[in-house]
Amino acid sequence: MYGYFPYAMVSRFKPVVQQNGKHQSRGVGRLASQLKEEHRMSKTSARLDLRIDPAIKELAARASALTGSHSLSEFVIQAIREKSVRVIEEAEVYRLNSQSFDAFVAACEAAPAPNEALLSAKRRRSKRMENGDLEVRAIR
Repeated sequence: MYGYFPYAMVSRFKPVVQQNGKHQSRGVGRLASQLKEEHRMSKTSARLDLRIDPAIKELAARASALTGSHSLSEFVIQAIREKSVRVIEEAEVYRLNSQSFDAFVAACEAAPAPNEALLSAKRRRSKRMENGDLEVRAIR
């Protein structure tokens, strides 16, 4: 598979379809910056307690020192943020080559004519609306 499909998404983040490495919308690029902004704007912080193998802690401490992090906590937070963003992007973004992207757009634009079941449902809905059995609300 070439990537991720735009219909599966976390509600706060916009989906993205990439064509030849270019974002068709600005979702993924905003994902990391949105998380950073939310973290910066939060007045309180949540606590995460972990029990890990001492060897893993030493490995993280060495990596933290090599990256120039101010603390092990800062390094771990950055690592969690980066991994989380990557996992979310892998789950929500489809990367398509030009041919696949064009086929996807063509399929979306060439919707089939409504079948009898759909037309019947539309008639039932219209009838319910006329009778006042159905309330019409705007979708936001």
